Amino acid sequence: MTILHIPSWFPNPQKPLDGNFILRQIAAVAPHTRSIVLHHTEPAFKGELASLLDDAVIFYPIDNVSRHTKWSLFRAYDKAFRHIVRQYGKPDIIHLHVALPMGTLAAWLSIRYRIPLIISEHWSVYQPQNRHQLTFFQRLQLRFTYRRAALLTTVSDDLHHAISDTVGLARKVPWQHVNNVVDTDLFTPGPSLLPDDGLYHILHVSSLEDVSKNVMGILRAVRKLRDVRQDFVLDIIHDLQNIEVEHFIEENKMGDYVRLLGKMDSAGVAEHVRRCAFMLQFSNYENQPCVLIEAFAAGKPVLATRAGGIPEIVIPSRGRLVAPKDENGLLDQLQYMLDHSRDFDGTAIRDYAVRNFSVETVGREFLGQYERIGN
Repeated sequence: MTILHIPSWFPNPQKPLDGNFILRQIAAVAPHTRSIVLHHTEPAFKGELASLLDDAVIFYPIDNVSRHTKWSLFRAYDKAFRHIVRQYGKPDIIHLHVALPMGTLAAWLSIRYRIPLIISEHWSVYQPQNRHQLTFFQRLQLRFTYRRAALLTTVSDDLHHAISDTVGLARKVPWQHVNNVVDTDLFTPGPSLLPDDGLYHILHVSSLEDVSKNVMGILRAVRKLRDVRQDFVLDIIHDLQNIEVEHFIEENKMGDYVRLLGKMDSAGVAEHVRRCAFMLQFSNYENQPCVLIEAFAAGKPVLATRAGGIPEIVIPSRGRLVAPKDENGLLDQLQYMLDHSRDFDGTAIRDYAVRNFSVETVGREFLGQYERIGN
């Protein structure tokens, strides 16, 4: 079975990790299918993609994207598609990852070549507080795309409801919940003892983008926490710079207990997850954050917000929840987690991650849907 993957989000020189969770889902199905990724990319960046794309995935790039108008991009994709057909045969399924902006193209290829279309959606723009950002033209594109879809998959039930409320046609599309992927061979449990410095390490991993991640809210709560106790350090792994965050840490003299660690590869993140007491997220909106399931794979509890799909995976046996923007509630739960993080059953948390988010589990779920739609 040949699957043509068309991602709307893809690593690029400005955002080298953009859509990396999409690549993880594609890599999960690659051992079971011939998986071909068709996307436009800057030629100078193709070499860096080697470390992000699984060896089993065939990458078919379209170069010089900056020179393409929307119409010429359609023609470039169509030309590349015909090359793929000559080399590998006609794909059995077109798998669109995130409906905008590539949905119109994917739906057009689906109609023109009579190939079933599957959509996997991850975007939080469908959430009630964000959907006003969609323009009239984008809503028309979404309706055109969903009208053609044979299946919709989302990483949370909450996202499916949000999509259905935003695009009425989506209610008529068969739907399946398919989780994000975590490398359970890389994210593994570590020692239960405190690190050598004798402090509890709280770990936050994000882009430092404050509108969704509310990093400033975390820092304000942690500053108050420091007045109460000094037995912790907040480690922040981030792939982008945020001057406001840096200034806040400096102005409030938080440098001895808040550490900006910068960008790390997956192995570096996994090592910090193994050492931490718990993972911290304080997002205003989310779907299914990969960093939370990475913590679960390492047997670590999490402290996160009651937002989007997070309550579907964070239950009392795996962590604690607070309301978005509730900094006083966050302060209380930070103290609880520092006192009780080692009371959680790390083995049970790890088993939950393996059963639900492993490469093998997600790959088999997608394969089952492919076989059902393609036959």
